[in-house]
Amino acid sequence: MADGLNRAMLIGNLGSDPELRFTNNNRGKLSFRMATTESYKDQSGERKEVTHWHNVVLWGARAEWLSKALSKGSKVFVEGRIETRSYDDKDGVKRNITEVVASNLILMDGRRDHAGAGAGAGASGGGDPSHGGGGGGPRLVKPSPAAAPAAKGPSPDDFPPDEFGGGAPGGDDDIPF
Repeated sequence: MADGLNRAMLIGNLGSDPELRFTNNNRGKLSFRMATTESYKDQSGERKEVTHWHNVVLWGARAEWLSKALSKGSKVFVEGRIETRSYDDKDGVKRNITEVVASNLILMDGRRDHAGAGAGAGASGGGDPSHGGGGGGPRLVKPSPAAAPAAKGPSPDDFPPDEFGGGAPGGDDDIPF
């Protein structure tokens, strides 16, 4: 009974420009917050809306390309898995964060002012990323060459691993059930 399903599918808008960072191994990580809004009628028949915010992460070359195509307000379809991780903040306090690690992203708003991407252009879609567009843009944070580690082997900053199902070292063998 070890089979399970971890899949999230969201349609919504970016709440701010995405942030592109690079791991010590120079692997791209794109992060953004995404709003989804659902509406319903309350008991009196009045229409109500509720907005939920989601943290979304993309990795690798796809992240680098999409950093040029996405901006605040972009309407996207995101498909991926939900992961929760913990980290220590700058004050040493342990924090938890839940993210959608995207495996698929489709631009839905039809804007053509970003890297030639239009409606239906996917995360692996065409367009020359060297022709970046206007409208704000991502924050780009690259480590200095001096900050790159000289050690060989996997870095804890290079998470998740490139192979499918990455997340924790050792893969699914670490799951206690």
